[in-house]
Parts: sequence; C-alpha cells; structure tokens
Amino acid sequence: MQSRKEENRRLTKPSFIILSGFIGIGLMGCGITKRGYVPQPVEKPEPVALAKGQERSLMPLSRDSVWTYKLTTEIYRDGELVGSGDQIVTYVVLKSEKSGDRTTATLELRSGDKVIDRQEMYQDATGLFQTTVGINPIVKFSPPQPILLSPVDEHKEFSYKGMGLKPDGKAGAFSSKSSIHESQSVDTDQGAFSAIPIETTINYGPESTKPGHNVTFFRPGLGIVRFRQETSSGRQLVVTTLRLKNYAIKPQ
Repeated sequence: MQSRKEENRRLTKPSFIILSGFIGIGLMGCGITKRGYVPQPVEKPEPVALAKGQERSLMPLSRDSVWTYKLTTEIYRDGELVGSGDQIVTYVVLKSEKSGDRTTATLELRSGDKVIDRQEMYQDATGLFQTTVGINPIVKFSPPQPILLSPVDEHKEFSYKGMGLKPDGKAGAFSSKSSIHESQSVDTDQGAFSAIPIETTINYGPESTKPGHNVTFFRPGLGIVRFRQETSSGRQLVVTTLRLKNYAIKPQ
C-alpha cells in the first residue's frame, strides 16, 4: 500500500500542461503549511472586448516574452486541507517561428534557476494547440490538443480525445470538454483584470476517481492572467492556482 508521503510525491510530480491538465507543479521549494489560498475581493474592470480575428492576442507567442506567476498548491485528503505552499514560477517563450499562417513556439517553465517543463505549441487561424509537454521524456499529444479554438465566442464548446500526459506523469489516453464563458473580473498579484475564462473538464479514464477540472483566464494582448486546476486521485485532491505577478510581452 502507498504511504501518504509517496502519494503526495506522485500527485505533485513536476509537470505542466497549459490550460487543460496542469497536473500540479507541486510543493517543490516552498514551505508547507495548512493555510489555503483565499481569493481577494476585486473591483470590476471594463469587460473584455475581443474583436473577430484578434484571437491570437489571447496568447502572445513572440520570442523572449516572459510571464511570472505566484503558484499556490493545496493538498486535501478526505476533504481536509493537509498542506499548502507558494512558489514563484516563470514562463518563457524560448523560440518562435512563423511559416505562412502558422506560428510554432517552444515555451519553458522555470522555478528559480531550475527548468521544470518545456512545451511546444502552434497557433493559426483555427486556434491554439499544444503538441508536446515534458523534457525527459517528451510526451506528444496525438492529435494536437486544442487550448482554444477560433472564433472565441461566448458559450462555445469544443472537445478533445487522444493521447497525452496523465496525472501519473505517463502518456495515455484521455478526453476533455471545454467551454468559453463571458469575461469575468479576477484577482491577480497585478491587481484585477477582466479576462475570458475557458473551463475544461478532463476524463483520464477508469483509473481516475474523478475528472480533472480547470479554468484558464485569458487577457487579450497579455495571455494567461490566472489559472486554477483540480486533480484527484483516490482520497486526495490537489488544487493549483496561478496568479500573474509580472510580464514582459515582446513585439511580434
């Protein structure tokens, strides 16, 4: 039988799938406490207005663009908070190449001077898609996993079924359903932003007791300003929250 320590380590294995499967970066390098994250009251900025044809602005992929986030991870067992911690992570566009209508990019996730994850994705007129995740090993999404589809309309739904990274850190089959909601005001370490939420439910198969669930908030011209994910395994639930602290978006 797995010990609680072993199960915690497995659930918080360093890996990062943008939007539809964060699967916990975990509690590496941060002090564990029993305090959970408490959302701060936010003012209500003007709603986001996204013009048709401007969908690419929701995730800028220009080289050397950088986003810094505060990452909060909480672990619950049988509904009780048993540990939480914070750390700072940075998301960087290492490479960006354009060929015709398509932009292909390599992004890296870092915690301090340690590289946690590397991802490849592409963006074209049909939307934004992820093709790989991981460093050793590299896990491919087959077919490419949609992060968002154009046009980005309220109440639009889209789904995915294929192979990719699962909560145990291995490749396998899973499916997901996503829906786009009207813009909302969310709190970040940069203050309040109006952003477009995409909500995703992920079914990892019979070995997972509950579907995974996440919500990603996109701000035009800025990218991801907030992210929340829930991943369950047995009696344990891991909740991961990202809040934007700083950013530097390079021109295309």
